[in-house]
Amino acid sequence: MTYSSCLTDPDASLILDASVLINLHASSKGVRILSAIPNKIYVARNVADEMQVGDGSVPSERDFVFKLEERGLLEIIDMKDGDLAIYENYVSGERSLDDGEAATIAMALKRGCLPVIDERKACSRLAKDAPGLSVPTTVDLMLSQPVKQSLSPMDRRHAVYKALTDARMHVRPDQRDSIIELIGTERAVQCNSLPGFKNLRKQLEFHRANST
Repeated sequence: MTYSSCLTDPDASLILDASVLINLHASSKGVRILSAIPNKIYVARNVADEMQVGDGSVPSERDFVFKLEERGLLEIIDMKDGDLAIYENYVSGERSLDDGEAATIAMALKRGCLPVIDERKACSRLAKDAPGLSVPTTVDLMLSQPVKQSLSPMDRRHAVYKALTDARMHVRPDQRDSIIELIGTERAVQCNSLPGFKNLRKQLEFHRANST
């Protein structure tokens, strides 16, 4: 079954976690992807501050985030007093999250935004604490209708493949088949963050052995 992106409301504000920004940076098409998304996009200051700083030879993850801000594709926002109680709940206890994830979730829950997060632990906590909340991932951005209309199939294949190989982008089991259909089996077997990629590789090797 073809996966349908949950990003269907252009009026819903989004707040992106570090994991998503890392994937978009690795994709090499991050600016074009976010340019196509009609939603208002935010990033927590905590997330921007934790992005990797490079040595100046190539644009770093932090350079990428501030480039997006300069182009008006996202807004970096600070936590307010009302966010802190939720934030502190997520950075403490046995199932604590890191600073950026906690800030992203706190702001999303307090301000009515959709948190866009790839990290399994953060998504698991959100599913428990806010079971009715839609939590898009990087895949939802890349497979959204506006991105499909804006980027060619070749560019989308390249972006997804780069995010998988360079950033190990998380793909849920229900998203897997659509991702494989987009990038092709030959490329998919090189992406060890895909669910069941080992079985996929075995199937491809078996097919090759029996077709010669």
